[in-house]
Amino acid sequence: MLSQWPPINWQNSVSYNGTQVYSFQYNANNNLTKETDETAGTSTNYNMTTTIA
Repeated sequence: MLSQWPPINWQNSVSYNGTQVYSFQYNANNNLTKETDETAGTSTNYNMTTTIA
């Protein structure tokens, strides 16, 4: 059995100093996409987390 792609739920977020500055959400069931960009300054010290469910 092949895995579904794209996954049903996809969320990607970038945080800076504990504050989320960018997030992307995708839902394959209804092709719902949500993208927010709240960039606070510029720095290379970012943390990125990707969750696939």
